[in-house]
Amino acid sequence: MKVNLKHTALALSFLALPLLAAPKHFINKGQHLHVKPQHLKTHGDLEVTVWAKSPMLFNPTNMDTDSKGRIWVTEAVNYRMRHANRRPGGDRVVVLEDSNGDGQADKSHTFVEDKELKAPLGIAIFDNKVIVSQPPNLLIYTDVNRDLKFDPQVDTKEIFL
Repeated sequence: MKVNLKHTALALSFLALPLLAAPKHFINKGQHLHVKPQHLKTHGDLEVTVWAKSPMLFNPTNMDTDSKGRIWVTEAVNYRMRHANRRPGGDRVVVLEDSNGDGQADKSHTFVEDKELKAPLGIAIFDNKVIVSQPPNLLIYTDVNRDLKFDPQVDTKEIFL
């Protein structure tokens, strides 16, 4: 299996962003704080670039990369009680893709929006199975027809734990 180091570096940088950025490099954008990529330090041949941003995804909690290089992201928009109804349909799993190979996501769509998802903490993609950590459960969404969209009429959802 070919590993895309650029996406791996993106994922590691994305998750480590709050730890690596100094407060003086933050920019206030409304309620959110952002850091300029040039203020992050990398080692060797790695680079930090903006690959995807809102409105392609909102409040990401975790991500995984599938065998075709797409990034699957869990979102926690309804995190905590004060935000419980921000998205009435529930939190989502979003699929991001760089379809033209320019190093930036240019496609985004929702795989599933589920009322049972409330700030999901993890995701793992195994072929057509999407495993989501939604404490206290592990949910397994099986994309039976492999269209990258969960359809309860066709696809299956089970509680594994």
